[in-house]
Amino acid sequence: TISWHYMQNITLALRFISSNSTDSHHVLTSISGADIFAGNREKTSALLRYIMHNFDRTYLYRAMPEDTRRRKVAEELLFTEQTYVTNLGCLVKDVISPLRDLIASSSSSSTTNTTTSNASSTSSTTIEQLSLAFSNWSDIFSLHTSLLQIMKMKFAEDIKIATFGDLFLDAADLLLPVYTKYVNTFEQCGMRAKFLRKTNSSFNELLTRFEEDRDRTAGGGLDLASFLIMPVQRMPRYLLLLRELLKCTPSTHLDANLIQEGCKAIEKVVLQINASKAHHNNMSRLLAIAQSIYFADEEDKEAFNSTLPPSLLQLQGGGGGGGVNVITTGDADGGAAAAG
Repeated sequence: TISWHYMQNITLALRFISSNSTDSHHVLTSISGADIFAGNREKTSALLRYIMHNFDRTYLYRAMPEDTRRRKVAEELLFTEQTYVTNLGCLVKDVISPLRDLIASSSSSSTTNTTTSNASSTSSTTIEQLSLAFSNWSDIFSLHTSLLQIMKMKFAEDIKIATFGDLFLDAADLLLPVYTKYVNTFEQCGMRAKFLRKTNSSFNELLTRFEEDRDRTAGGGLDLASFLIMPVQRMPRYLLLLRELLKCTPSTHLDANLIQEGCKAIEKVVLQINASKAHHNNMSRLLAIAQSIYFADEEDKEAFNSTLPPSLLQLQGGGGGGGVNVITTGDADGGAAAAG
């Protein structure tokens, strides 16, 4: 089983390299996943040389003038943003919006006792459950649609004098809350989506159709999980591109200081998201422990309750057996934990 997974990963990597190459693919057509997995030295060396010649920036840019390198990195920044927004929009247009419409129509049908079998399957799914599966994906899409428009305006200027660092410096405060919320709920999104696929036929049919469409249009390998992880990877990708852009920007250029400040702003966003995620995970573990505890009497329960952060947790006695019900009172947008 492990060998099969290795082979699958190698094959996907070769497919990715091929689909993202603009040069002749004669080298790639002579290399198979089995060659790499078997450790064929000649084929592996040929693949590594191909990757260096087509993907290694240091190799590609070594003979380019500095302003040309800067343009290339800026174009990559724009291209990846366009691709990201397109992918965000695909999920909104083809999955989230149709599901919302289906839930709304099934709820309306239920009130008039005219539900179809398909609507009946969807009626158990609520907007709240849908939000657990996709969190604030639509908010991320709206934000990056606006950022993309600003980025395009930058490219409408003379690229030699255009600035990009200020875009990220200004956007940092907008990116932080939406990405904090998404990253904090990322694992829950995946688990909720898997649960709904098993328990809701309409949800499963819509996602299956979506994934099949992506296989045909995106070269394969893009399932729902591949989409859900995209926002998690976006901030680190910004950092990599901004650092690369800084290397290609003359120190005398107006954008040099702006890119440095933009890097610092995005780094701060990443650190705060990571800190919030760590806090969220700790609180989730605390909640799980608290929910597993039973108290012999009210006095013991109150004593335990007093040791917990009052701004985050409130324990109240459950009926029968002295069980503990945990209620979170923090604001999810601010990174407070939420019971899973």
